[in-house]
Amino acid sequence: MRQTPAKLNALGQEFQIALSRADWKEALLLADKLIALLPENPSLVYNKGLVLKKLGRVPEAVISFQAALNLAPDHHNAEFELAAALLESGQIEESARRFEDYLAAAPDDADASLNLGIALVQLGRAEAALPHLGYAQSELGSAQALQWLATAKRDSGDLAAAEDLLAQLPADDANAQAARLKILTQGAKGSFAMDVRRFKSR
Repeated sequence: MRQTPAKLNALGQEFQIALSRADWKEALLLADKLIALLPENPSLVYNKGLVLKKLGRVPEAVISFQAALNLAPDHHNAEFELAAALLESGQIEESARRFEDYLAAAPDDADASLNLGIALVQLGRAEAALPHLGYAQSELGSAQALQWLATAKRDSGDLAAAEDLLAQLPADDANAQAARLKILTQGAKGSFAMDVRRFKSR
């Protein structure tokens, strides 16, 4: 049965309430209902991908983000999230390629630069990662960016620079110091810059 605009609006409001409450299971049910009624709406498909990622269902999120891009090839948030989900699911080569494409159109996106840098380090391309991680660190100033920049320096053979960077971590932060020790001895793996996009319609 065809839904009236009022019923669609009510369903959309329920979806927004579920998102605001972080009730991801309910949000997914409502997203599926909305998509069944509006299957060619890229924003709904994109938001379903975000919900799936919150639920830890990353391979399915990849499918949703790709579907959103199929509907709207200029959906830049979906492009970012697809690359990020690919990175999280271990499809690192494809993730790096997509982040490179994304940054060609949005070169000032520090979050994308960070994720591309992470991917390149994991691919053994530390030298190529350095400018991306350096930019991310200068713009974000986060411990995560600093740690990955130090990892890239170390993997590029500049241990002194890596140590100098890691010395900037708070001495009273046990987690930061544990990461410092890990980088200087084993390397850091698996710490991705995820969830930097918010639910957003285009």
